[in-house]
Amino acid sequence: SWFGNLVTCRSWAHAWLHESFATYLEGLYLRESKGKEEFDYQMLRDAEAYFAEDVRYRRPLVTQRYESPIDLFDAHLYPGGAVRLRHLHALLGESTFRGVLKHFLERHRWNVAETVDLARAVQSATGVNYDWWFHQWILSAGYPALEVTYAWKAEERLVELVVKQTRPYEDGTQEEKHKPYFRLPLKVGFHVGGKLRVLPLIVQGQETRMVYPMDHKPSMAILDPDFECPVKTVKFNKPQDLLLMQLSEAPNAVARIEAAAALVEKPSDSVIKALAKALGREKFWGVQQRIARALGKIGGPAARDVLIGALGTKHPKARRAVVEALGHFKDDAAVAKALEKKAGQGDGSYYVEAEVARALGRSRAPKAVQWIGTYLKRNSHAEVVRSGAYDGLAELGQEKTLGIAETGMRYGAPPLARGAAIRALGELARRHMTLRPAALDLLRSVAEQREQPASTFRGKMAALRALESIGDLDALPILNRVADREVDGRIVRLAKNVRAALREGAAKPAEMQALRTDVDTVAKENKALRDRLDAFEQKRPTGAKKPAAKKPAARKR
Repeated sequence: SWFGNLVTCRSWAHAWLHESFATYLEGLYLRESKGKEEFDYQMLRDAEAYFAEDVRYRRPLVTQRYESPIDLFDAHLYPGGAVRLRHLHALLGESTFRGVLKHFLERHRWNVAETVDLARAVQSATGVNYDWWFHQWILSAGYPALEVTYAWKAEERLVELVVKQTRPYEDGTQEEKHKPYFRLPLKVGFHVGGKLRVLPLIVQGQETRMVYPMDHKPSMAILDPDFECPVKTVKFNKPQDLLLMQLSEAPNAVARIEAAAALVEKPSDSVIKALAKALGREKFWGVQQRIARALGKIGGPAARDVLIGALGTKHPKARRAVVEALGHFKDDAAVAKALEKKAGQGDGSYYVEAEVARALGRSRAPKAVQWIGTYLKRNSHAEVVRSGAYDGLAELGQEKTLGIAETGMRYGAPPLARGAAIRALGELARRHMTLRPAALDLLRSVAEQREQPASTFRGKMAALRALESIGDLDALPILNRVADREVDGRIVRLAKNVRAALREGAAKPAEMQALRTDVDTVAKENKALRDRLDAFEQKRPTGAKKPAAKKPAARKR
């Protein structure tokens, strides 16, 4: 059960031999206990957690560049390493992968090892040199971003796939033109004649072109149909009819999730109806969750009505996503009424009730403050409901609620909810400049607290993130003192990262504000246009021709 205690990494640089394996082995236990859909969905979420951190910084799994060993214990090491191991597991196969681990553990038990020792174990078990895999995935930084183009050539009865890699991996090569692209053994699945036909696809170099003879036109085309390589992003350009079939019939849960996400890019009445139908018939909560989020992104009355109707979804994790999606409909009377009704009914899941509190604030429901006040009085496991209430307070963003957040962030308040109260304080100060002096003083008292009981760690971390959220350069002296005096390496690292982010953000505040304004304006205009089109469609007589859509005029800055 303690993988890293039997064989210990020779240096911190090779800590992935402990932590990445620990994370992946949890996933394998999930596969055995709850099934492959749960396992695949966990791999998807692990990949997304790693991608989110990669946006902020990128590093190889094995690196000697760190100030303190704790710097290495991040999302690259845990979920990022786990999804890489999933890919290696798929390449080797079940029995060979277990044989590699057996060989590695027995050879190095009660001793130290490094990455090359695992590579040698792979070679001993397979007779094949996999150094290329370790070089691009473990010793280099980054992950593949793929753009796939699909074409059915009816006369030749061929499917043509063109796969472009838009980003090389970083192995220390300085010149961009010499950076290498991933070697990526994958599979592609075509649904033809009622069966899924799975064929090999070896992606190499910047562009790979493949043709596949087919007896009939495929009704589905899925890259990586068994989700054996989670550590990649894919933009698959294919006809909408293939996406609709994939949404309803793909045997793999992640493939159905990918179809829902792709359909959001070109929303229409038929897409909303397909998503609504899929939400009702889907058996796996993870897919239901992503369909609900897709409907929330699309917006408009039709999607809103589907989500309101889905508030009774059986699985609590899916029900929570429905509530979350409804929170994106701001100033919508129907949504506010549905959420307030849900708050009055209560829910058997603490997490759903916490999400109701967040959604009430995000949607700016008229009675949001009253309901959030009610939730703040609720005790729950791990303070889930109270934390959700503070998040809802932050989403609502009313200046008058500062006192509520201040009460919740005081030392001695429920510690597991204290971080949420601190986040709320930071968000309120970000939105209202008049609150910043008082907020900075309160956050300073938390961030610079000298006592070191375990309960203060979360508070300090939350205070530093709140300072980053506020984005005020007056926080720099606080961050300097924390970085100089703090003994916990995690807090020091965060203080330094926030300090750097504030300095970088100060260099171009006007440009960032203009960008935020443009994005908000375009989003509002798009939503208003969809609402008008939906209303027009409902009034259009049956059988009338649909008017051609006009492209919106280009906006100038």
